Amino acid sequence: MKRLYLFTILSLVLCFGCTKKETDPEVIAMRGLVNRVVPEYSQNIDRWGGPLPMSWLENQKALQKQIVARERELNMKPVLPGFAGHVPPCITRLYPDAPLASLGDWAGFDSICWCKFLDPLDPLYTEIQKKFIAKQTEFYGTDHIYGIDIFNELIPPSWEPEYLARVSRQVYENAAFSPRVTQNR
Repeated sequence: MKRLYLFTILSLVLCFGCTKKETDPEVIAMRGLVNRVVPEYSQNIDRWGGPLPMSWLENQKALQKQIVARERELNMKPVLPGFAGHVPPCITRLYPDAPLASLGDWAGFDSICWCKFLDPLDPLYTEIQKKFIAKQTEFYGTDHIYGIDIFNELIPPSWEPEYLARVSRQVYENAAFSPRVTQNR
C-alpha cells in the first residue's frame, strides 16, 4: 500500500504549490519526494538512487487500484496509508515557518537522504492530513482504515510520554474526520 502514498502525495503537493519540477520523478532522485517510491525502504529516507520515470508511477497507481478493488471483492478492508508527517523539500519553500525536524540517521544513509518531519501538533499537519485522505479517496476510495506510522524506525523528537500521547491523540483526531475511523487499542 505504500505505493498508494507516493502517487497521492505527489498529486497533493502540487495543490499546495510545489512546482512540477520539484515533484517530477524524472527530475528528482528515486526516493526524492516523499521517500516511498520503493516500498522496501518505507518512510525513513528522502532520496536514494533513481530517477524513475513518471510512467512507472502511473503504472503503480493503476496496479494499486486493481489490488484495492480485488481486496474489496474478497470482502477485505484495505488499510490505506495516512499522512505521517514526512514532507517533500518544497514544503520548506512554501511554509518557511513550518516546524520541521530531521529525524536523523536511518540504516547508515548520508544526511542528504534524511527526511523532514512536520510536527503533528502544528495546524499545517492537520490541513495536509485531511487533504491527503480526501485526495487518496478520490483515487482509491476508502474503507476508513488508515495506517499512520509516524516514527517508523526513527527516533522521535522526544521520548516524554506526554509528548508521545499528545502526538498520538492529534494524529488520530486528524484522521478521525473520516467517518468510521477506529483507534486500535
